[in-house]
Amino acid sequence: MDIRCRQWSRAALDCTAPDLAPRLGSIIASHEPVGKVHRFYVDRYGFNRGCAVIAFSGDNPNSLAGLRLRDGGDIAISLGTSDTMFGSISEPVPSASEGHIFANPVDPNGFMAMICYKNGSLTRESVRDAHVDGTWPGFNAALAGTSPVNDGYMGFYFREPEITPPILATGTYRFDPSDNPVDSFLPQVDARAVLETQFLSMRSHSKNIGLTPGRILATGGASQNLSIIKVMAHVMSKAVSTTEVADSAALGAAYRALHGWKCKRAGSFVPFSSVFAGLPPFQVVANPDDQAHDKYSNMLQRFTKLEKRVMQG
Repeated sequence: MDIRCRQWSRAALDCTAPDLAPRLGSIIASHEPVGKVHRFYVDRYGFNRGCAVIAFSGDNPNSLAGLRLRDGGDIAISLGTSDTMFGSISEPVPSASEGHIFANPVDPNGFMAMICYKNGSLTRESVRDAHVDGTWPGFNAALAGTSPVNDGYMGFYFREPEITPPILATGTYRFDPSDNPVDSFLPQVDARAVLETQFLSMRSHSKNIGLTPGRILATGGASQNLSIIKVMAHVMSKAVSTTEVADSAALGAAYRALHGWKCKRAGSFVPFSSVFAGLPPFQVVANPDDQAHDKYSNMLQRFTKLEKRVMQG
């Protein structure tokens, strides 16, 4: 799909398969009905025969809906086995080497950008297990013994080949304050380094595809660790909220079904915010440190330089 004009790309169709366009059907807006529920589901599960079926979306766009990320600058950072950063944007900034751009599932005129990282929670856990004491309280205690920017020590931790940026070689790359490679850090330095470089990478690469955080919503298992979230707030220089919403993709699909029904009943598009009007806002749990902001902004230039060194081997 050409996401700007919301039509199938002729060039992509021509190099994919003969007569593909008729098989794909027409592109429609995400809130539009595509028909009524099939008789099979009416007979077997008791659906109402008049039940409308709304156009579907994939899991990541539905997560955007489930987390109520409707405005430009609304960003979610999911801290799971893999880390994902995604949000709503007003103008697409596609990149050939990093991230993904989608049509926005809740705004017919908007877009969605997303960056994925292979090295997420499992990589953080590997640092915890190898260099601290194997427990999160121990990791958090080690982290508390350090300060923002880690006295200039920086590490890159690739337990798995990385997606963003594309790095196939696994391993750990540590640098002292003078950018000299070193073999090891003190345990507390490793604890902070793995977090700082993961969030610096998000801050660095997100802007390349138009993701400029206005507010950040942290989700996933690691989002329940306030020590990690505080580092996120300082590095990203934004307040961070958290949510205990489980299965945000499934919740987003339900929100989108309700939204489609509201649009159908109104006979025109209605704002997606009408779906969750009255729900309490997500709670802010960590605010950025103003003094840390300047330190991390300066650190970002150095991070980019060292990341290129790692990529070049």
